[in-house]
Amino acid sequence: MSRAGSSMSVRMSNIAVDDIRPLFVNFCKRVSVEQWDLLDQGSPDDAVKMIVAELVLQCVNLVTEAVLAIHKVTKTGVSEECVRSCVGNILPQTVADVLDVKVPDDCDSAKSLTEMIVQEVMESANSVLNASADNSEEVYRRVTPPNRLGVMVSHACDMLKAFLAKMRGIFRLPERKESQEALIEMTDDGLEEEVTSNKSWQPETTDTGSIQTSGAGSVHSKASGTGSVQSKALSSRSVLTKASGLSRGSEGSFVIETEAVQGIIIKEFCGIEEPLLDNMKDTEIEVLKSDTSEWIKSISGDIVRFFHRVGRAILKPFRGSPASTWTI
Repeated sequence: MSRAGSSMSVRMSNIAVDDIRPLFVNFCKRVSVEQWDLLDQGSPDDAVKMIVAELVLQCVNLVTEAVLAIHKVTKTGVSEECVRSCVGNILPQTVADVLDVKVPDDCDSAKSLTEMIVQEVMESANSVLNASADNSEEVYRRVTPPNRLGVMVSHACDMLKAFLAKMRGIFRLPERKESQEALIEMTDDGLEEEVTSNKSWQPETTDTGSIQTSGAGSVHSKASGTGSVQSKALSSRSVLTKASGLSRGSEGSFVIETEAVQGIIIKEFCGIEEPLLDNMKDTEIEVLKSDTSEWIKSISGDIVRFFHRVGRAILKPFRGSPASTWTI
């Protein structure tokens, strides 16, 4: 019997998040950024489906071993009710725990996947019991029908997509507000005409990479508000620290990391926007600068906080041994 199965043999309650969590943590480590994008789009390729299929089969094996361990203690048959009670709502709870988000409301794909896993576990467990009640290694000799596995993989991908939609809310981009500040241009007949601008541009930065707005321009975007970006950043720094769960000792590190991310974003903006600046008026550039400075400041902090959360989620299982959650 595997380590997971032997550790479960002395417990008699539902499978806990800590029991199945390592499977999902390992899954997350194997999936690349591009593959997460495919899952988010609802169009996983064959490589992604293969990794998901391995995860599903690992979950089936783990639950089967748990059910067989319970059978050895109770000497009762493996019923659908017993398996369903053992599985519970563990799949969406574990994904939510690993990704550090809330379980999506009415996640039908999670319910469908759970139901199919219950049926597969019942067949696997009964197959083992029919062959040899003492030999749980038989669980690995049964092959899940390809068609059934394909449906389970489809449900699992849909479930992950639902969680990724929740995850986007962690650092969702703020809606772009169009600047309605009036710019004065001369028409061909010599008359002044009011026009509006909603263009964007990379902000100016200090030597340390911090964002600053131009103090000379009198044109300001409604999206950036009336205060300077620098003063807003200083006044909100303590709020950002609390929201990200950072201590005072790590606040300096957070600021440094945020400024580093800002530098990367600004560099990318420069490469994209620079060819367009030659055709822009100075007043348009000022509007553009004011309109994007605060956005880059905000999204940089959000990105740093996001990676802090992902790092904590991945390192969580290595911070001591969690107490057993099953009792006889």
